[in-house]
Amino acid sequence: LSYTRPASGNEVLQDAAGNAADSIIHQVVSNNSAADTTAPVIGSITVTGRDLVLSYTEASSLGLDATHTAPATAFAVSSSSGVAIGVESAAVDATAKTVTLRLSRTVDSSETVDVNYT
Repeated sequence: LSYTRPASGNEVLQDAAGNAADSIIHQVVSNNSAADTTAPVIGSITVTGRDLVLSYTEASSLGLDATHTAPATAFAVSSSSGVAIGVESAAVDATAKTVTLRLSRTVDSSETVDVNYT
């Protein structure tokens, strides 16, 4: 890790008292946090109107990643008759451990859908 203290300006690294930190040259650092090596598992899938919600049983305290999400194009949804249903967007709620797919049309309550993720 290296940090060069700026000569002036608001970009200076400071402590709570406002003291400017000195420059750091090639300091060795270690990451002591435990790695999350368990993939999230789907617990349930529900459809309400145009929203298809994938609920996960993510055990990690990190939860699902709401910043680096899969694009809507990574999901393929089709009706029980095999007709594709467009996926307009995919949104992650890390706290709720859900991925919500916004579909191009409402799913009828008697309809079964298939979801594929690549």
